Amino acid sequence: MNRLITHFFFILVFGAVTTCLSAQAQDSTNSNKIETDYNLIEQIVVTATKTETKIENSTVPISVIARKYIDASGSVKLSDILQEHTGLQLSNFLGTGVQLQGMSAEYTLILINGEPVIGKNAGVVDLSRIIVSNIKKVEIIKGPVSCLYGSDAIGGVINIITEDAFNVKDAVQLSLQYKSPTNLTTSLFTAFTRKKVSFENNVVHNFSNGYHTIKETVHKEGTPYNDFTINNKLTVKANNNIQAGIGFKYYFSKLHNYDYYLNDVEENIIAKQEDRINEFNISPFFKYSQKNIVLNIRNYNSFYKSETGIYGENINTDLYLDNFKQLLNKVEVQLDYTKKNHLLTVGTGGFYNLVKSNRNDDKITQHQEYLFAQYQYEWKSKIFFNVGNRIDFPSDFKIQWLSPKASIRFNVNKYFAIKLSGGRGFKAPDIRQQYLNFTNILVGYSVYGSNIAVEKLDELEALGQIQTYSVPKENIKDLLAEKSWNGNATFEIKPIPDKLKIEVNYFRNQLTDMIEAVPTATKTNGALIYTYYNLNKVYTQGVEANINYQIINGLQLEIGYNFLDAKDVSVLNEIKEGKIFKRDPITLETSRVTKKEYGGLFDRSKQSFNIKIYYNNTKYDFNTYLRVIYRGKYGWSDVNGNQILDTKEEYARGYTLLNFSFTKTFKDKYNLKFGIDNMLNTKRPKYIPSMNGITAIVGLTINFLNNHQ
Repeated sequence: MNRLITHFFFILVFGAVTTCLSAQAQDSTNSNKIETDYNLIEQIVVTATKTETKIENSTVPISVIARKYIDASGSVKLSDILQEHTGLQLSNFLGTGVQLQGMSAEYTLILINGEPVIGKNAGVVDLSRIIVSNIKKVEIIKGPVSCLYGSDAIGGVINIITEDAFNVKDAVQLSLQYKSPTNLTTSLFTAFTRKKVSFENNVVHNFSNGYHTIKETVHKEGTPYNDFTINNKLTVKANNNIQAGIGFKYYFSKLHNYDYYLNDVEENIIAKQEDRINEFNISPFFKYSQKNIVLNIRNYNSFYKSETGIYGENINTDLYLDNFKQLLNKVEVQLDYTKKNHLLTVGTGGFYNLVKSNRNDDKITQHQEYLFAQYQYEWKSKIFFNVGNRIDFPSDFKIQWLSPKASIRFNVNKYFAIKLSGGRGFKAPDIRQQYLNFTNILVGYSVYGSNIAVEKLDELEALGQIQTYSVPKENIKDLLAEKSWNGNATFEIKPIPDKLKIEVNYFRNQLTDMIEAVPTATKTNGALIYTYYNLNKVYTQGVEANINYQIINGLQLEIGYNFLDAKDVSVLNEIKEGKIFKRDPITLETSRVTKKEYGGLFDRSKQSFNIKIYYNNTKYDFNTYLRVIYRGKYGWSDVNGNQILDTKEEYARGYTLLNFSFTKTFKDKYNLKFGIDNMLNTKRPKYIPSMNGITAIVGLTINFLNNHQ
């Protein structure tokens, strides 16, 4: 609590100082009002093509979450925002990730202002690390975008775009928000523009003392935490053609909890878990534009460090220690050339990646260079055509020559449009899959990356610790990149232009050379040894539908529905051949699994939908935001031992969330927010510990410089 008071005091003092300084420097003719045109922001996107494009001219499935909805929701973490969006499902294993079109969270590339977020756990970026307080909008591209972004964009891209001081003018905003049971968020946003220089600063502190959903346990399902984020950006416009600047980010997080662990003599002991994360980014950039040429040069440097420890009380040894450090340096040059209705984009770049972890024997270094090109053509605002490709030259796996993409949009008339897109994505084997050397000292199992597995197995064999092999050692080979082909067909219908829009998208992803950890051997103590192989072929397909209706001025209704079918092709083939069996837990009878019984990939809901009603009253300066989110049942764990989803006991129940918020503005200076999340008091402590029932939200935002219209 002392640290909370210290952080809160620091933010208040910093806000007072910056307010005084800005007031002295303020031009008397400045209206001091944040003047961002959110409607304009929603119309322009950059992620799909790496160039500014009107969303109404986009040729691929893209959606935007605008700032007004982020503010109105009262959400603090990015994960809370994404779970309310059509076609996105959160994954809560080892951090909060997000699935796009049924593709696993590790196939979604997370960007902030076009740069990758590092520090993955089991291949997934934990979205709870990303704070929404200075986010201008979130752009979501569904389907592979490897032709522009390379590896990890095999399922799609989520690009978080932060505020720009040149857009918001001068501002000092201090926000306080309490979210029951024990979450307090304090944030300060400042932005100043003086002639050709702009500076923005965002400081956020989150604190939670945690909570129990199961009162009988010492473990808190809502983990106590402290996290602190600083975002800075300095931009200089030398003239109308040249712009340069530098961005800076620092993030710190500490989590702590208690739990029971069974020791060697089968006695329960209380153990304390502590997780610490430090993240530091610095990103200089340069932009030159003149007539029909735009040149962008970006450098991104990111350092990430995490430490996890489980310490047993009244015993002399640590139960678990994990240290992970990563350093990424990335440089990219992009040139855009426009002539009439033609746009050519070419670029080159490379990155250097260093990882040091006690899960790997040695320090791991990687480097990769790449080239990409893209061509766009527009014909009479009727037809928009886009084609691109990328070549990657990695240091530790085979060259990826083909990451093509082609898409087209045909505006039949003002009421109807068709979009067709297809492309190939790839995901390179990550360091975990290649070099992991991990043994769980609590359970005893081991996991080895493919590049070191043979060496480690030989060592254990020489010590007499191998009992049997389930996969011959000669089958362990260097991994290939996972590859995916994707197709999308989108139909846009506007029965009432500018008021009612209906969009239906059919998608299919075919993933080959999927990398999975498979039991390779058994130790003499009975524990399994896993390593990684290119094995499965899976597909995900389905339909996504969205209705957006502006009922009256200021009243917006959105309805979204997603149907998903995600299956493992090898499992379907084995079922067809009668090779997969199940055993009834009561009668102990064994029978063959049928195709109808096979539920597909785990952690995917076949059906989900959402309903959102947003109302903004400009006369009385208030808004309300009501959201209904439904997620259908989904596979959770294998209980009958056949490694597939095929019985009702293996499903987690579906759930419905009902969230509501109300925001009132006084004198263009004070914003009061009241809200209730999870009004239906839905709880899933086993599957989603963070879902703790009814949650109240109270918030206050003060715009210190916003004194005039």
